[in-house]
Amino acid sequence: MNMLTSVAGVKAAFPHLTWRDQPSPEGGNISLAICGGDRKTGDITMLYAMDDGAVSPLHTHHERVGWPYVESTTCLTGRMLGLDPDDPTFVLTAGNTVDLNDDTPHQPYVEAGGFALVIFRQPAGSKVLGH
Repeated sequence: MNMLTSVAGVKAAFPHLTWRDQPSPEGGNISLAICGGDRKTGDITMLYAMDDGAVSPLHTHHERVGWPYVESTTCLTGRMLGLDPDDPTFVLTAGNTVDLNDDTPHQPYVEAGGFALVIFRQPAGSKVLGH
């Protein structure tokens, strides 16, 4: 049985990670687990799971001098939308990666009934807008 079809399934599959639930006002579930980072630079790598119409907060990323991207996202399973602010039709699917190169705000989401598990790498961190 494939447990990687819901946020609850991902948390059960990786119980050794410290999962933090994140609210999604639109419904669905979001949870993230920090896998590495450097507080000095803001660098962070995380597993991020979303299901059933969940929408991440609108945010932007800080630039880190010498890095070719501000965020790199690899989809492990499922489908995630809203990642590419320059292409609203872009869908990130399992096995694919997208790199964002500027600080344009974006708001990843999954469709109603959908699911995505991704790895985010943010070399200088992010800032939630509207807070």
